[in-house]
Amino acid sequence: MRKYAKFIPNVPSEMLVHRPWIDMVKIETEDCREWVREPFVVDVWMDSGVAG
Repeated sequence: MRKYAKFIPNVPSEMLVHRPWIDMVKIETEDCREWVREPFVVDVWMDSGVAG
């Protein structure tokens, strides 16, 4: 992820995949599009409890 990131917070890699740090990551592709994490993803643990 660090290879493609336009902005990345200064935290250790093992913490980077967790909130709130992953919400700060911005990735830019060759076609100049900026990618960010979708902020409205529902927690999968909550989903599995509702379905079960």
